[in-house]
Amino acid sequence: MSKFKFNLGDTVKYSGDNSGLKAWFGDGMKVCGIIPDGDRTSYGEINNSGMTLYRVHHGSAYYIFPEDVLTYLSMM
Repeated sequence: MSKFKFNLGDTVKYSGDNSGLKAWFGDGMKVCGIIPDGDRTSYGEINNSGMTLYRVHHGSAYYIFPEDVLTYLSMM
């Protein structure tokens, strides 16, 4: 079993408190990077958040979110 909440290639959605972000990312995002606490992001910063960050792909852009605002996208 993975030590991370999500795996590369998983489809996730934003589930935080911001309704604008929920609407924007509502169709899901693909996890394309996992940044554990203490590791460098792809932009050179160090993740000092105390949690795992996930680099996700949506449309033609990439974003970084902490794991506590992401959940699996459930297909109905």
